[in-house]
Amino acid sequence: MLRLVAWTAGGLLNITRLAQDASVSSKTAREWLSILESSYIIFLLPPYFANIRKRLIKTPKLYLNDTGLLCHLLGIRSFEQLRDSPMRGAVFENLIIAESMKQYLNAGNAGAVSETYFYRDPRGKEVDLVDLTNAPKLVEIKSSRTFRGAFSATVNELASLVPGGVPKGRRYVVMRRDDDIVIGDVQVVSAESWLLRCPDVSYC
Repeated sequence: MLRLVAWTAGGLLNITRLAQDASVSSKTAREWLSILESSYIIFLLPPYFANIRKRLIKTPKLYLNDTGLLCHLLGIRSFEQLRDSPMRGAVFENLIIAESMKQYLNAGNAGAVSETYFYRDPRGKEVDLVDLTNAPKLVEIKSSRTFRGAFSATVNELASLVPGGVPKGRRYVVMRRDDDIVIGDVQVVSAESWLLRCPDVSYC
């Protein structure tokens, strides 16, 4: 079950499919997932509904809190294996999402309550992280080193749908690159810059 969960990382949670693949009932799969979540091995990221009347994906996405454990369960033992793995994008996304969540959790009372979501519509348009904790920000995550305009298209589209809007300075594309640049209305930042940033909590 743990290995199946690892292969689900960064994807929509399909309990029925997990149960079938693990040869257990859906009830048992739900109970196991509940244990993993209460043990801080996995966490679920809920979907964001910019417009409750629109048809949007209503299923949460699943992530592991520890990307080291994730790679172990995926059989990834070296950088080269990770670089060539079909799960590279999912592992990179899991890293950025999990560490972003931990920054709020580690803030204690100052920022323990966070409002974080993902956005996806039936057409497949997606923003990986919708963070409304304080000042809202939108984050698209790509393991690529080369920026393409499509990376920021949905970020800019969703920015006007969030109540109050999301200003240009709070729209991000986090990538596996070495420098930070501004392209159009988005900030394109390296994973290192994102992970070292100070989150929107008072202890900073």
